[in-house]
Amino acid sequence: MRSPGDRTWMTWQEAYCEAVAHDARAALRGYIVLTVVLAGLVVLVPSPWTALPAGAAGVWVAVRALRWSRLLFLARAGRLYPPR
Repeated sequence: MRSPGDRTWMTWQEAYCEAVAHDARAALRGYIVLTVVLAGLVVLVPSPWTALPAGAAGVWVAVRALRWSRLLFLARAGRLYPPR
């Protein structure tokens, strides 16, 4: 059994996957907050001047969230390799 003070060694790929997974989780949390803010803006100020930019930003958020969720999946699976 491992005690809390024991060191564990990670390969460069494992460390890279951990870092990417951490960044991906943070980015996805940020996109959730941005989505809630945009939805709140459209609900509180319902006009074309808020709905159209919020819709465009929503598409951008969806595309970026898909990219980060793909990276998170690859990092958790350990199939992500550091750049050379």
